[in-house]
Amino acid sequence: MKPWLVLGFESEVSDNITGFINLDIPKDYRSYISHGDNFDSKPYMNFPVELFEGKLEALDMSWPTLGYVSYSSDNFYASLGRYKVAWGPMRNGLTISDASSYYDNVSCSYTTPLWKSGHFTYSFLVITPTSLLNDEEWVKQGKVWDLNQRRPYTEGAKTIIGHRFDVQFSTWGRFGVGELNVVGGKHPDLNDANPFIIFHNTYGEDFSNVMASLDLSLVPFKGIELYGEIAIDDVSFGSTEAGARGKPTALAYGGGFRYAVDIKGMLLLASVELYHTDTWMYNRWQPFLTFTNRIYTKSELPGSRDFTDYPLGFKYGPDLNGFSIMANAIMTNGLSISFVYEYFKQGEVTLKTPYLNMEEPEDDPGEFTAPEDWGGPVGETVNANILKLNVMIPYRDFTFGSDFSLYFGDYFKKNGGYERPIFEIRPYMSYVF
Repeated sequence: MKPWLVLGFESEVSDNITGFINLDIPKDYRSYISHGDNFDSKPYMNFPVELFEGKLEALDMSWPTLGYVSYSSDNFYASLGRYKVAWGPMRNGLTISDASSYYDNVSCSYTTPLWKSGHFTYSFLVITPTSLLNDEEWVKQGKVWDLNQRRPYTEGAKTIIGHRFDVQFSTWGRFGVGELNVVGGKHPDLNDANPFIIFHNTYGEDFSNVMASLDLSLVPFKGIELYGEIAIDDVSFGSTEAGARGKPTALAYGGGFRYAVDIKGMLLLASVELYHTDTWMYNRWQPFLTFTNRIYTKSELPGSRDFTDYPLGFKYGPDLNGFSIMANAIMTNGLSISFVYEYFKQGEVTLKTPYLNMEEPEDDPGEFTAPEDWGGPVGETVNANILKLNVMIPYRDFTFGSDFSLYFGDYFKKNGGYERPIFEIRPYMSYVF
């Protein structure tokens, strides 16, 4: 949900320390997706029109989604707060992306020169998603799912620990490698969060889930960048793992082309990206060990509370093929106009689909777990088309803008019951003190 009003407070405490916090007020989440007299109208605008009827409940008071304090020097950076995080060169990342509205996290990085024209950067972060589960999920978390599992882990805790190395070996090339370690059902210790342990897949049996990432950027000519990324959730080795009962191979990979040119002070940016996520990417049998960021939302109109799980990586989740096209023009006065078209075809497996469809540890695995289905998309596929136009106009300390979005395809009919294309208009205004 994009807020319709943002008041930002920024303070430069010193040359090295900066603090920032937003008072960003969105429309109440539930009243947005189910508004109207009978709560059956379709969403179309983020402005809380119910305020004109005296319904203050239409305001979501669970802000902020952006706030932090940071320290920076010539080669070291550290921050603590709530904000978006992204890894790698892709606009829609596959390991950590900005799909979530925020991450509660602490991050730091250290950079040092390397060779004649390069540098080396080490980055480390800790993310703590909401660790609340519903009743059904607690039952799943408390089960012993594997014949080799010694015990269930049922503490109310989920922690995501990540570290990566970036090597810019010249002015035209960079290579990155990273690891994510999700610790769930127990609070992490130094064995889990130690920034100097490189490969956590060796540790954390039954309470840890590990993903690796590789990405590469090349600039063969001025203004042109070629890049790619692969995220490795799991690789099944038949000789060492429990056959069909083990986690299937799950990879996500993609690549892109980015072009930038300055025309008389106007910056033009354009990119094309291709994506694939395997059938069981980001998934896990224990709810606390999925590669997701859970955000808790409380609604007053109508009264309810919701958990929303965002994939840590690709924002549309597993079991799909897709691509996106982006164009952006930034004027000298800060005026920005951007256009994005995204398309994907998705199979039947989602983050909620269990691949160990078991009541007892000795039961058989679920549907689409055979090796020929691991690549996906599987089953009955649906397609989605998403068009977004954004205009942003800065004026002194103010920013005025609006998004217009159009959604159409079988995906929205299947998941939302929308027979026709649906649209959103999301105006916003921000002021920074």
